[in-house]
Amino acid sequence: MNYAHFSYDDQIRRLQDDLYSARTTIISLMPQAMQDAFRSHYSCETRQQSYTWERELVRKAIELAVPLPESQGSYLPTRAFCPLCGEGSSSPYATGFTLPEGLSRHLEGHGNVGRCSVMEAAIELARDYFHRTFSPIEAAERELLRKELEQRRRVEVLYRTDISSDPLLLDESLYGTAPRTDQQLAWAEQRLTELGFQMSVADSAKQYTLERPELIVYADPRGSGEITFRVYRKPLPKRKRPMPAQVFSLKDNWKNDLKGKFEARLGPA
Repeated sequence: MNYAHFSYDDQIRRLQDDLYSARTTIISLMPQAMQDAFRSHYSCETRQQSYTWERELVRKAIELAVPLPESQGSYLPTRAFCPLCGEGSSSPYATGFTLPEGLSRHLEGHGNVGRCSVMEAAIELARDYFHRTFSPIEAAERELLRKELEQRRRVEVLYRTDISSDPLLLDESLYGTAPRTDQQLAWAEQRLTELGFQMSVADSAKQYTLERPELIVYADPRGSGEITFRVYRKPLPKRKRPMPAQVFSLKDNWKNDLKGKFEARLGPA
């Protein structure tokens, strides 16, 4: 279709409509079992469920693959053509795809295997639906979380864990590590004192620092299991954000010669 006589916005809308129509046409050519499996995406209620749905769609397609006989080059490993697009390996020495790994890579578009165009159309059509359905909900959840964090920052203790970033809450940005209890934090603070660190408050945030003529070290004792250290060389840059010369940790269960272990890791900086 010639879109030249339409406005820019109308061209975009019509192209989107044509793309949707093309994808739905492709899906209508799928085996009925795959069409039924595809339509199950409407039952997904969360983004996480949509990821599971994609994996299940690939698994269903692999189930429909018909293994090739030995006369067509299938013996060990078993091979099959894609049950959706009918394609096989691009290699002149192979027929079909290995089952299940090769066909799985083709359906998912992994590695150097060309992706199945039928599966790609189905996945992208479903992802458009997921985006329209989940994005507003996720945006509202992010806004609610932002407001909760703002409120918590007004009333809870903050910790400055490096030289230039905003201070953090006790459980913020720990990525899989549980925050320390009050008792565990007091223990970690005592360990830092033994290593020569000073605890101070700057801009309403706690910070644990060790300063020497050639460097300054910031400690982050918030996460259970270890204390993380960020080392900055002096003089600090004035026109750009200082980056740590080294980042390392000391495990809580290390007992012997803790000072020596700390200095050994500090040495390269």
